[in-house]
Parts: sequence; C-alpha cells; structure tokens
Amino acid sequence: MDTKHLKKLMVLNESDCDTFRAGFKKCCDVVDAHDPSRGRNAEAPPPNEIMQDIQTLKDWAGSLRERQRKIA
Repeated sequence: MDTKHLKKLMVLNESDCDTFRAGFKKCCDVVDAHDPSRGRNAEAPPPNEIMQDIQTLKDWAGSLRERQRKIA
C-alpha cells in the first residue's frame, strides 16, 4: 500500500462528507444492487436531474483536487 499521499485526506471537511453522503444515499435509493427491497427502490430521476448530479460531483471532485494540490 502506498501511503505517501495519505496527507491529502486532510482536505476533507464536513461539507465534503455531506456532499458524499447525499450522493451515496441517492444512488442507494435508486439502484437495485444496494437494496433488493422493491419498497425502497425509487424511480430513476429524470435526465436533467442526473446531469445536475453529475455536475455537482464534477465540481466537488475538482474542489478536492484543487485543495489537495495546495498541500502536495
């Protein structure tokens, strides 16, 4: 295991964790693989909402990368 980049985890803050949890929950609610219960699985969101979610993820990842570059 390569641990030389472990310090990059320091950039994570509560907002990052909230963003991750919100996206993870949304995925778990619509993907059968996460919970086979039919009562839990929601309909897939409309395409415009998916595109918005993708942009949110891209923005979040970019923010993390930028903060990581500053401590590298």
